[in-house]
Amino acid sequence: MLAREGRTLATYGLNSGPQGYRPLREFLSVKLKRDAGVNCTADDLLIVSGSLQALDLVNAALLTRGDTVIVEQDNYQGTLTRLQKLGVRAIGIPLDKGGMRMDVLDWRPSG
Repeated sequence: MLAREGRTLATYGLNSGPQGYRPLREFLSVKLKRDAGVNCTADDLLIVSGSLQALDLVNAALLTRGDTVIVEQDNYQGTLTRLQKLGVRAIGIPLDKGGMRMDVLDWRPSG
């Protein structure tokens, strides 16, 4: 890969645009369709440099100061710190073998 794509990789694939290295996005779109039944194109995908960059992008798009989010009780501290800095309240929910324990949430409407 380095012999074939080294120059492109050394510049982080910037010639592919802001969504990331296009050949990787094309590979992932095929893999997602084949392995997970997700129908998307390379243009639907964004390559990020790590989980915190992805969290920052999603949080900025979906959350506003004062919002409340439900998260797994045992969570990555980077996630919790990012939410706190945004002024978002995180409520930790314990897990069992089936995932989040939805039975511990209070489903009564407020007011």
